[in-house]
Amino acid sequence: MLTPDERARRMQGILRDRAARRRLADNLVPGLPVDGDPPELRRSAEKMGDSLPGVLEALVSVTSSFFDRVSAEWEELFPGTPARPVRFEESEREFKLVLSVPSAGAAFALRAQMSRMRRALKGLEGAPKKKLSLILRIG
Repeated sequence: MLTPDERARRMQGILRDRAARRRLADNLVPGLPVDGDPPELRRSAEKMGDSLPGVLEALVSVTSSFFDRVSAEWEELFPGTPARPVRFEESEREFKLVLSVPSAGAAFALRAQMSRMRRALKGLEGAPKKKLSLILRIG
């Protein structure tokens, strides 16, 4: 087995010799590392499944105190409304509140009340100063 110094000297000699470079390029095996490091020097690859919980946690950790408050007080704010807040999207210009309704008929009936609901939400303490949009999602 070659030491790292011996391996570096051998690679320098290969890189100087044009024919040796051509042989090296012709003998590459797809899927194997080009640098030729032995397996004991390679670091192990991470599996996607191992990193997925961390990625999901980072995505879910986005919070909004306004959304939390609206979700907690929804029944007192709009009693008997079939819609429920399920998520929010916030950009520089707009705060979108996504409401879930059980059926298309409930969504149609709720459309007439959307402007009243929007005004009530904008009047809450801590409401965003940007445009507030309500989006209905059936299901």
